[in-house]
Amino acid sequence: MKKVKRIIFWTIVALIVLGVGGVIVKSALAEKKVAVYTRAVERKTITQAVTASGKVQPVVKVEISAYVSAEIIRLSVQEGQAVKQGDLLVELDSMRYRATRDGYGAAVTAAQSQGKLAQINWEQAKRDFERVQSLHQQGLASKADVEAAKTKLEAQSSVVRAAQDDVQRASAQLRLAGDDVSKTVLRSPIDGVVIALNKEAGEMVVGSGFTRDVIMTVADLSTMEVRVEVDENDVPHVKVGQKANITVDAFPKEKFEGEVTSIANSAKVKGAGTQEEITNFEVAIRLVKPARPLRPGMSATAEIVTEVKKDVLAVPIQCLTMRDPEAAPKTPVSLMRSDKLKEVVFSVVDGRASLVVVKTGISSDFDYEVEGPIEPGLPLVCGPFKALNKELESGLLLDVKEEASMMSEKEP
Repeated sequence: MKKVKRIIFWTIVALIVLGVGGVIVKSALAEKKVAVYTRAVERKTITQAVTASGKVQPVVKVEISAYVSAEIIRLSVQEGQAVKQGDLLVELDSMRYRATRDGYGAAVTAAQSQGKLAQINWEQAKRDFERVQSLHQQGLASKADVEAAKTKLEAQSSVVRAAQDDVQRASAQLRLAGDDVSKTVLRSPIDGVVIALNKEAGEMVVGSGFTRDVIMTVADLSTMEVRVEVDENDVPHVKVGQKANITVDAFPKEKFEGEVTSIANSAKVKGAGTQEEITNFEVAIRLVKPARPLRPGMSATAEIVTEVKKDVLAVPIQCLTMRDPEAAPKTPVSLMRSDKLKEVVFSVVDGRASLVVVKTGISSDFDYEVEGPIEPGLPLVCGPFKALNKELESGLLLDVKEEASMMSEKEP
């Protein structure tokens, strides 16, 4: 009987063992695979750039303004016309200013005449003083006569100085009046093209030291630049002398070479005090021998090359994610401490995910420079986004598929 019971006992144990083993085998066979696609680590040249948009402008541009108020009686140029330095651009009505100049000219003549008369009287007073002084030494004139002659000479000296001051004052007024007359004729200060004409013959212009009444704009179109607004986070990477690739909207298939020539010190703030506040800095990029004639105001986009590194380990941007390498298995990314998160990639080793901590350097639009225990040719998980950023952890079984086939499927 005991023997029978023993046989029954070991039979039950064997059945239990077989059952548990079957469950374990079934569980292993049922281990979930995560579908992913990969790209290989490569050695590349990475070009880091800052992209900004702006307008094409001439480097040299001069606004022709009136310095005196008058009517325009003649415009000698049209918009788009080429001009040389010294060419006549505008004539203003100068009659009133010429009349004022002539009046001051007459005043100068009168003051000079008065000055000559004062000089003659002074010379006479001097001779009288010397004669009385000589007579006094001979005892033929009193001391009072000498004092009277001296007083007359000193008074005449004051008249001469006053007359000289009058001449200087009138001459200064004449020069100012003459300057006003000269400002009724406006000539081109540079070789260039009239790119804007704001007034017509017969209109009034107002000359003022505080406001400018611009009649036209002349620009040298032989040297052009693009003025772009660079975000405050990017501007520290931009330096004078850096090269730039420029695309002009009017010629979308062409690239123009450029070089950074200046960076503004003052920011341009838009939407100050609001959630949409934007802070930019203006950067000027001179175009280097553009193959096509560009017009002021054309829209352009500049890609400023801030750094280039050759033959470095590069991984696609989408392969990088953040993880806490010390977190316990199955810990959701959302529960990981932010101060523990590090930049990582997931390599594929024997069909399973392997977390690799890396250090990133510069980046292009598509790749990051990385340092870490990876080599060219190593496959890295690059997607889908949900798997890479939320699901993957070391040891997870992977189902590696073609990227094209996965991209055509809708990601859950």
